[in-house]
Amino acid sequence: MWRVIVLAAATASALLAGAGTAAAHVTTQPSTATKGTAAEIAFRVPDEEKSASTTEVQVSLPADHPIASVRPRAMAGWTADATTTRTATPLSSDDGPVTEVVSVITWHGGSIAPGSYDDFVVLLDPVPSDADLLVFKVIQTYDNGDVVRWIDTGADAEHPAPVVTLVAAERAAAAPDLFGVTGTVLGVVAGAMAALAWRRKRQAR
Repeated sequence: MWRVIVLAAATASALLAGAGTAAAHVTTQPSTATKGTAAEIAFRVPDEEKSASTTEVQVSLPADHPIASVRPRAMAGWTADATTTRTATPLSSDDGPVTEVVSVITWHGGSIAPGSYDDFVVLLDPVPSDADLLVFKVIQTYDNGDVVRWIDTGADAEHPAPVVTLVAAERAAAAPDLFGVTGTVLGVVAGAMAALAWRRKRQAR
């Protein structure tokens, strides 16, 4: 039982530690998507300046894996401008062959205050079925002229580019099961600890 408790505690600590590290960077929410399906992805952009607000966010989509349909969600106070590029070969879609795709989306006109964040949501339809990872390059501009380029790759990158991991349909279906098992284990651990505390209290009487 104690082995289970230690394992669960270690897992929870690792998850919390990872969340804390990612909170300071531009991230994708969620960070996974199912290959060949439509996916709604939010780019979570934090304002890290002490006295400057974010006034522009530019997201470049992966040129090596173009996406047939890219639609930004309407955001109050923000205007989204899309830049398109012609593809080397047509992409298939429900509406027929696609030869021009969105390559860059630029949000402007709004503001993210210091110490806060905002989510910039796009609908990708469909995400590629022939890739395992999508890398997005984000440029964040502040009203004081500072520009932060979230375009780096690698484990030790100072300004890492946000990524989305693509999984096959069967793996995506297995993920909810895994979270369910994890939740059950944590529930059992909590119950065992409560029972142990009750037993000790009773023995101490």
